Amino acid sequence: MRRLATSLRTTRSFASVPTTPRIAICGAGVSGLTLAGILSNGTRDIQLTVFERARRDRDQGYGLDLDEHGQEALVRAGVYDRYWDISYPYSDTAVGYQFSGGEPLLNIFWPRLTMRLFPQSSAARPETNRGGLRDILLDALAARGREIARRAEE
Repeated sequence: MRRLATSLRTTRSFASVPTTPRIAICGAGVSGLTLAGILSNGTRDIQLTVFERARRDRDQGYGLDLDEHGQEALVRAGVYDRYWDISYPYSDTAVGYQFSGGEPLLNIFWPRLTMRLFPQSSAARPETNRGGLRDILLDALAARGREIARRAEE
């Protein structure tokens, strides 16, 4: 019990010293950069470092569909308006053709259908270029004076 009381007193004494929080994010992929964007998109005084071991020009993979939670994260990161600039309109469209080709038999825009059937749990989820989204987040961080710490090239 005495040890606990001593540690509480020590903790309280350090709590009164104002310090700038130091935050490290490992990985400059879409998730890491979105978190960095959220943390740097405000008046918070923080020391933020994003570490990445890969080159900036590495392949980012395929497209990405963001649900409402991912889109909300981009709003908080301050890049939501640019997200729609790189997204593909009507990428949630399904088209059915005959085996012989020709005119489409069926054309469904999924968000409209799902919004009618499940209005509480559906939203537009356009396909986005993963590399383009990463570039938007990197640009936003650079505009805020944040840098990405990279491993020295081999």
